[in-house]
Amino acid sequence: MYHYFAFGRRVRSDFPLATLPVQAAPDDVDVQVRRQALAPRDAAFSLVGADPYRPCNLQLWRHGATWRFEHACSGQYALDRARGVIACDVPSTLGEEALRLDLVGRLLPLLVHDAGDLCLHASAVRVGDRAILFAAVKGTGKSSLAAALVAHGATLMGDDAVAVTVQGPQAPLAFAGSMALRVHADSYAASGASWATATPTLDGKLSVDAASSEWPVTAGTPVAAVYLMTPAPAHAEQAAMRERLAPMTAAVQLQQHGKLGDLLGGAEAHRQFRGTLALASKVPAYTLSVARDLARLPAVVATVRAWHPW
Repeated sequence: MYHYFAFGRRVRSDFPLATLPVQAAPDDVDVQVRRQALAPRDAAFSLVGADPYRPCNLQLWRHGATWRFEHACSGQYALDRARGVIACDVPSTLGEEALRLDLVGRLLPLLVHDAGDLCLHASAVRVGDRAILFAAVKGTGKSSLAAALVAHGATLMGDDAVAVTVQGPQAPLAFAGSMALRVHADSYAASGASWATATPTLDGKLSVDAASSEWPVTAGTPVAAVYLMTPAPAHAEQAAMRERLAPMTAAVQLQQHGKLGDLLGGAEAHRQFRGTLALASKVPAYTLSVARDLARLPAVVATVRAWHPW
């Protein structure tokens, strides 16, 4: 058995899930991940949402406390909230990375959503005792910025997906997800990082292990700010510029950065929006314009450090 702490949950898996924070075997777990043949989905399930993810079609279904996620290219999964089990019905030939992408990128975020919290398509770093989140669409540079900040003294909390507690009156807390940065080789070089482990991924990027033992991953970190990244021209006057957003505006924009995307439709999309509004009402949210020029990345880091000193 393998034991992890991911997105604020204790996870036990029959197989390794590289990039997740490892922990000693706990007395109890929140969810067990295992390979298991699934019966055909019956008519009791209702379609929640679909994503025409090319070249594969993705669908999410629900019946009561059970969710079914179907990935046309890799297989099908069931999340049984009542039993605390994620069952993976996938071919034995499915590669470890593809299986991990489904679990870490969709099933564990679904577990977070099902509990009433929020999982964003974002990268996060820890500065001092606070977390900074960078939400953005794919290819906008959130991982490159996170890598550069970590190379200059910040601590990586998660790349690509970050869980945030939003229920209750308390300040939102961010929890670690994947502890590996996925960046292009030129971004890795420009970040100034010197990590020893950088391995190629299926999509042509590098997976860089940037885990740190300097803080307990099982403890949530209060969120200091949320940035919604937008690209700026390479010749922009300022390398990085931010603008504070009103809570409702920020919530609407954050809704577009939910980790599960179009898979959450109907009532589930409305439920997620309540989470983004709760987050934006409690934490400052900004647009962050960053010049699309890797040579200016040090200037971007210096600007962010001026806003959030460490």
